[in-house]
Amino acid sequence: MLVFMAVVISTAVLTGALVIGDSVKYSLSQLVDQRLGKVEFAMVTGDRFVRAELANEISRELSVEVTALLTMKGMAINVQSQNRIPNAQILGVDTSFWALSKINMPRLASNEVIVSKNVAEELSLEAGDELLLRVQNVEIIPVNAPFATDEESTIALRVKIIAIASDDQLGRFSLRNNQLAPFNIFIQRDFLAHKLDLNGLSNLILSSSSDHTTVAGVNQSLGENWKLK
Repeated sequence: MLVFMAVVISTAVLTGALVIGDSVKYSLSQLVDQRLGKVEFAMVTGDRFVRAELANEISRELSVEVTALLTMKGMAINVQSQNRIPNAQILGVDTSFWALSKINMPRLASNEVIVSKNVAEELSLEAGDELLLRVQNVEIIPVNAPFATDEESTIALRVKIIAIASDDQLGRFSLRNNQLAPFNIFIQRDFLAHKLDLNGLSNLILSSSSDHTTVAGVNQSLGENWKLK
């Protein structure tokens, strides 16, 4: 009888562990999907910049969705309450960013933003409210390079929220390997680039894939379309 009970208990423990393991695996898989959407390849250049047109050239050559982003650090401030988020992720995007993951979102105009759900909750904001952004200023020449100028460290942008992105609408978009939801603010890339004097440039290129897309193929396309300028 004791042996039978031991077998029953052991079986229950093992079954529970397997169920929990499958549940955790599913949760992590779902989290990855929410963060990345259909993104399969990424080129992150940080404080260096490449031509945004590179995304279109790779897209045409590989017949996959490719998008160029301009990512910056910034601060988000509720104009009315002055509550703020000091570590917001500012993402300069265009319609191709949402198209890559087959998501329908409003088209952004100048001075308009889409914020993630946690930004709206943290700052008690809704669609139609105004938001003040202080975006880290950058230059094509890195600040720590010789002869780099020491200008204003941030620029101020007063924008209007036109939509709130849920987790299933890439509100949690991030390439970082952690479980913390970033405070994402999506703004029109050309508008942000103009304000930062980075017209036509990008520091993040994302690509989807097809059955025939490989890392080698993406790298080859990048090499063929890369221009030293």
